Amino acid sequence: MIFKNWNPRTKRWSFLILALLIPILLTGVIFRYINNSQEEHTTNTNVAVVNKDKSAKFQDTKVDAGKQVIQNLSHNTQVKWHFVSEKKAKKELKNGHYLMTITIPKNFSENITTALDKTPKASNLKIDLSKHNSYVSGLINEQVASQVKTEVVSSIQKSYDKTLLSSINQLGTGIKSGSNGVKKLKNGVVQLKDGNGKVDRNLHTLATSMITFEDGTKRLNDGINTYVAGVDTLASGNKTLASGMNQMKSQTAPLASGVQQLATGSKTLNTGVHSYTNGVGQSQTGASQLSTGLAQLSNATSALPLGVTQLFNGSTQVTNGLKTLSNKTGELATGVGQLSGGSNDLATGINSYTTGVSTLNRGLSTLNGNSNTLNSGSTKLLSSANDLSQGVSQLNTAAGEANQKIADMQQMLSADTTAMNSLKDAPATIKSAQELQTKLQTLEPVLKQLSGLGSVLSELNNAKGSLADINSSFASLDSATSALTDAATKAQTSATDSQKVATLLDGIDTSKLSAADQAKLTEAKGQAKASATNAAASAKEVSATGTSLQSLSGAKDKINGLATTLNKINVDSNTTEAISSLSSVVNQANELLSSPLMSDNTVQTLDALNKQLPTLNTNLNDFKTLVAGISQLNDQVNGKNSLTAGVTGYTTGVSQYTAGVSSASDGASKLATNNNSLTSGASQIQNGLGTLNGQVPSLTSGVTQLTNGSGQVSTGLSSLNSQIPSLVSGVGQLKSGSGQLTTGLTTLNTNSAQLNNGSQQLSSGLQTLNGQVPTLISGVNRLSNGANQLVAGGTKLTSASPQLTSGAGQLESGAKQGKSGADQLAAGSDQVQDGLQTANSGIGLLNTKLADGANQVQNVNAEPENVNHFVNPVSQNEALESVGSVKNMFAPLVIAMVLFIAAILNQLGQYARRKGRRNSGFGLSNNMLLVLTLLQVVGVLAFIGIDNISVIHPVGLVIAAAVTAISFTALCVVIDLLFGAPGILFSLVLMLVQLAGVLLPTSMLITVYHAISELLPVTHAMSAFNYAINGVGNGMVLQSVIVMLYPIVIGGIYYFVARSRKLSLKNAKD
Repeated sequence: MIFKNWNPRTKRWSFLILALLIPILLTGVIFRYINNSQEEHTTNTNVAVVNKDKSAKFQDTKVDAGKQVIQNLSHNTQVKWHFVSEKKAKKELKNGHYLMTITIPKNFSENITTALDKTPKASNLKIDLSKHNSYVSGLINEQVASQVKTEVVSSIQKSYDKTLLSSINQLGTGIKSGSNGVKKLKNGVVQLKDGNGKVDRNLHTLATSMITFEDGTKRLNDGINTYVAGVDTLASGNKTLASGMNQMKSQTAPLASGVQQLATGSKTLNTGVHSYTNGVGQSQTGASQLSTGLAQLSNATSALPLGVTQLFNGSTQVTNGLKTLSNKTGELATGVGQLSGGSNDLATGINSYTTGVSTLNRGLSTLNGNSNTLNSGSTKLLSSANDLSQGVSQLNTAAGEANQKIADMQQMLSADTTAMNSLKDAPATIKSAQELQTKLQTLEPVLKQLSGLGSVLSELNNAKGSLADINSSFASLDSATSALTDAATKAQTSATDSQKVATLLDGIDTSKLSAADQAKLTEAKGQAKASATNAAASAKEVSATGTSLQSLSGAKDKINGLATTLNKINVDSNTTEAISSLSSVVNQANELLSSPLMSDNTVQTLDALNKQLPTLNTNLNDFKTLVAGISQLNDQVNGKNSLTAGVTGYTTGVSQYTAGVSSASDGASKLATNNNSLTSGASQIQNGLGTLNGQVPSLTSGVTQLTNGSGQVSTGLSSLNSQIPSLVSGVGQLKSGSGQLTTGLTTLNTNSAQLNNGSQQLSSGLQTLNGQVPTLISGVNRLSNGANQLVAGGTKLTSASPQLTSGAGQLESGAKQGKSGADQLAAGSDQVQDGLQTANSGIGLLNTKLADGANQVQNVNAEPENVNHFVNPVSQNEALESVGSVKNMFAPLVIAMVLFIAAILNQLGQYARRKGRRNSGFGLSNNMLLVLTLLQVVGVLAFIGIDNISVIHPVGLVIAAAVTAISFTALCVVIDLLFGAPGILFSLVLMLVQLAGVLLPTSMLITVYHAISELLPVTHAMSAFNYAINGVGNGMVLQSVIVMLYPIVIGGIYYFVARSRKLSLKNAKD
């Protein structure tokens, strides 16, 4: 809105002036800010100093370097120093108030005093920088730290140099005093030389006289040594003789005692030899008996391998039998399961029976109207009676076979009892068999019952077909007779089944059951008997319809009862075989448990099991009684010889049938009353068979464990069988050794007589020796006394010999030492004379040199100027400083940034012209763009000179600035041509990216950014400016200028290509 009313010319010049002034003013503002920050803020930089140093001693001089450093820093005004405690320094450094903390350690002065030691220690200054430092403040801190180090080193060097120069002056004074002393020493040496000449002459005379004295003392010493050697030899021999005699004397008493003991021991030896010879004779006899026994043992062991082999073969057979038994346990479980299923069918049948009883009254009401039709079935009934007689005969035959099988089982039981008696002395043991035996004992009462029941059921299963044929003959009766017959059959079936159940329950051995189980068993027995009684009473009441009908109904009821029972119990061939072989399985298991491989405890348990075999036999007899009951049933069936006559009289009894219907109805009511008791008894039977079925897995597991144990026994017997040959061989060797023992004892017995004679002779000789011992002791005592006297005389001579020898030796040694000392004194005197002559010459020379050195040392100056010259011998030229100020350090960055901003302003003008605003006043032509760029460079460089920024290479700076400005402008124009309005934003982003890269050293950039920075013009512009202004870098301005030409070249090519295309399009339109 401001430029709306301006004419184009005014707008153009306004834009040119702004584009020219903005870079110049921006340069001035930045450098003014840097200058003010350098002048004002550097002196306000807070640096903390913590002095923990303790003073030390150096050559009796107190050294307090820490205090001296504090004094030097207090006069430095470049930064603001704060001399505080360590605690406050850490706190303020953390808060950022102090940018740096310098800590002087407590051993600072002590380490300085070690400069002349063999291993000097360095004096360290600890410098901590604040985390709040910026890049510039970090540079300032580095300069401050370097300056502090320089001042500390300078202070220490001044102390060293001052002390050294002072010591040199003291040395000069001492040397001058030494020169005066040397003069006096020279005069004394001259007098000493004259006196030593007289001493030297007398010492040579003494050395000549000592030769004669040395020869005489040597001859005297040789004679005395010969005498002393003889005396020592004599004394030594006397002592040896006396020692030996004393020892002999001291041993005479033990000798007499020992001879006496020998005499006594010889008598004991003689007695012991006689006892020994007698014992040898007895040993010979015992050896003969041993040889005979071993011969018998050897003969017996020949049969041992065969017996072990047989035992091994037997155990193998037992193992095979157990495997067969294990294979049969599955069939046993199946059979027991089928029995349990049969019990379920029995319960179902009883339920059907109770339902039939309920319908009995309804059937009886129809019997009267249908009684006339009974005659039509009498003929068929007569023929069926013959079939019934044949079926019952077959049942009787099956019962006989069952009785024979029970006899066979008893015979097997007897054989097993004999086998168990033969296994009582078995030594082996199998622990798992004991656990299995316990399980078998738990199941034994049930298995006994199942053994007998299996045989009976097997035969009853064979009779099913015959009973089915007999029952089919009654199917031809009319419906009324069928109803009456069905009711009577069910009643008789219930009575028969209940009686069988009661019989089975009576046969169970209650000694192995608990009190609770016994109570349940007693209750079940009572219910079964009550059911049997009630069912029998009901059957009798139904049979009261007439004598003929009763006879027919009785036979029919019995046959139907047997058929119904057999149909309820579904016994197939596998179940019958498993039940019939169950007793044999138990006997085989007991036979294995009674094998000779059991332990003593197991054998005792088997004895107890053997005692229980009669009980098992008794149970088998009970099952045999059950079979006899079946035979009685056969007698009852076959005893009906008047069956045909009864059938014939059936018609006569029909008239009496109607009269008995009322009585039958009453009996049916009573049967219905007893239905609950009968159903309860059937449920208990079903539960008992379920319990039996649940115990079958335990039996199967036990049989499997027994089979595994038998396999282990067979393996052990195989190992024993393989070791039998070694046992037989050992017995043979023992037999051979006993023969040799017998031979040796015979030889000893033969030589016993000679041993007795020798013992007798030894005893006699020792008795004679014992009588001569007193005489020997007396002679030894006299010899010992004489030897002691001889030793006493020799001791006196020996004690005097050392004194004589010592005196002669001392005399000879003194003579030798005297001669040697005289010779040494004479030689030493000559050396002293020569030394004194040399000392006299040297002292004269020393006096001269000390005087010259003292004159030179005393000319050394130790003034403060001389000390400062030692510390700083060369003054530093200000022109050699790397960076004069902070402005010089930031000047390359500021110039590059300002010229890039100027290029972006030029880009704005070019963009306005390109968008058709050439008449708006803001557009720039190409010529004006170049002129404006050069004017911007001149303005920036002029302000550099005005602001007193030192430039090392001015010409290089002008060339680098001109090329950089043109390069930046060309780059921005190309960006504008490529991107349009967004190109201005892109140029700003490019400037920020380049400036961010040059703020850090190139080595600190990431790899990608480092590679990109080599292609950006600002990187090379900074290098050229830094070299031209500060002389920093190993490159030249020309190299950087050549690299920065590529944006100009690219911009020019793009401009001419675009211009050519534009002209071509224009010509095409024309």
